[in-house]
Amino acid sequence: MVRQTSRALTLAAVAIALLHAGCIHKSDVRPDAPKPAVPPPKPGTPPTQVIACWKKNVEYGTDPVSNKTIAGIAGRVYLFDDTGTYPLTGDGKISVELYDDSARAEGGASKQLEIWNLDAETLKKLVQKDYMGAGYTLTLPWSTYRKEISQIHMVVHYEPKAGEQITWTGTPMTVDHGQMPQITHTTATAPPAVAPVSATH
Repeated sequence: MVRQTSRALTLAAVAIALLHAGCIHKSDVRPDAPKPAVPPPKPGTPPTQVIACWKKNVEYGTDPVSNKTIAGIAGRVYLFDDTGTYPLTGDGKISVELYDDSARAEGGASKQLEIWNLDAETLKKLVQKDYMGAGYTLTLPWSTYRKEISQIHMVVHYEPKAGEQITWTGTPMTVDHGQMPQITHTTATAPPAVAPVSATH
């Protein structure tokens, strides 16, 4: 069974620690300093590459509807042009897939657990800058979380309004459960944050 949601829900009390590079002023650069080998892309340049950086630590927060503790996974998604030098922002939508790789250690297969779909309007609200440049900060509710899950990998699809979909597939990473509080999930009386769909393999 795969759990699917139409947008990223903000987990209360969960924040991503972002690194910020220091500002370089014009007076700090020598006149003879070499110019960047690749010029910045022109406005409207379409992304042709997508990459993501996910935290291995499980994030814990509070469901704003049920006020119960829930788990989440957080990270950053970046779009680039062909040069892969400057992060871009796009006009499309993103879907994120989470796979449980725990069984692969014994020769088993990965199992898809979650799909999160984020439309273009939602993505605009998630743009933030860090040391790499502009990107999307995602904090995703992990409704299928279990402490027995030891290895996961993520897949990110970016689909522009015009053009072909581009995909990034991450390598397996070990889950750091940290100081895990008791995990409870949204009850049936609350509006469901995640709608179940059947897995297709």
